[in-house]
Amino acid sequence: MIIDGGSTDGSKEFISKKYSTLNYWQSKKDKGIYDAMNIGIQKSKGEYLFFLNSGDVLFNSEVLSSIEPLLNVDLIYGDIEEVSKDKKSIWKQPPLLSFRHFLINSLPHQATFIRRALFLQYGLYNEKLKICSDWAFFIDVICKYNASYKYVPFTISSFNTEGISSLVENLLLINEEKNTHLQENFAVFLDDYQSTIMMVAKYNALKNSRIRKILSVFFKSLKF
Repeated sequence: MIIDGGSTDGSKEFISKKYSTLNYWQSKKDKGIYDAMNIGIQKSKGEYLFFLNSGDVLFNSEVLSSIEPLLNVDLIYGDIEEVSKDKKSIWKQPPLLSFRHFLINSLPHQATFIRRALFLQYGLYNEKLKICSDWAFFIDVICKYNASYKYVPFTISSFNTEGISSLVENLLLINEEKNTHLQENFAVFLDDYQSTIMMVAKYNALKNSRIRKILSVFFKSLKF
């Protein structure tokens, strides 16, 4: 399936030549990245969804056949190759996810297979968020709704770092969107987390003091 935003660079003509190999395609003006992705979700019929933006490709021809027998959880994700003009690098993903992870990072949607039922149950991508809606979706379904997930230790796709979410000039908007979503959905959790981080920082600053020795008994049972 291909959802094109009415491109004028020859994409429509190229896609039209490949229509017989596609379940669905369209090329017309949309309201942005997440509007296009939501159109794809609504038009899809498969059990799992996987999103590749223009410029992104599967890492190799074995990816889909390798993933297929592992599709038995809500989200299955792997590593991603980041490609810029002058270098390539592998962005490794953590096998265990946490609220802390999503405060500073996300899952790359180009390396994540999503059970379509999650969108039907919890809603489509929030189109009010222009850059971080996939991040918001992941933190919601994992940290709020306890969606099941699995990490696979191989590279899923190659990601073009010249996209909108990677541009330095968009960092301010990214931070604003994330902060707004966190305050609207995780305010209490966020306050508790930040208080705990400050407590740990103060604990580490105590070095070998007597108070630290007393607190160590408490922190032995916690993971940071």
